[in-house]
Amino acid sequence: MMTAFGGGQLQAAFVTGLDGEAMLQAGRVRYIAVGTPERTAVVSGLPAIAEEVPGFRSVAWFGVLAPKATPDAVAAKLHEAVVYAVSQPEIKKMFADRHIEARSSSPEELAQIIQDEMVQWGAVAKRANIRLD
Repeated sequence: MMTAFGGGQLQAAFVTGLDGEAMLQAGRVRYIAVGTPERTAVVSGLPAIAEEVPGFRSVAWFGVLAPKATPDAVAAKLHEAVVYAVSQPEIKKMFADRHIEARSSSPEELAQIIQDEMVQWGAVAKRANIRLD
């Protein structure tokens, strides 16, 4: 999709800052809106799609996961390391330069994000008769 988008075979696409930044800097594409529920400072000046389509939300996110049997102490240490890394100015800048908001969440918040995504996109997959076998 990114090759077709950058090559002009697609007129529009949903991309993350990570995917689209090089094409944006090269002047091959332009951003017209963000999929976050509200406008975001990391891509200033762009409206949120939800301003025109109430309730619209399509947000890329990254998470660090571990096997369910991971000891609590190990999971806590991993979470602490992620929180620390994401709080570093150079990491925040690296992400911001790619139009991505760097932030951490609690393991419980990440579990809720995953659950919400399963509900949202599960319904889309069902309506489109998409099966994951």
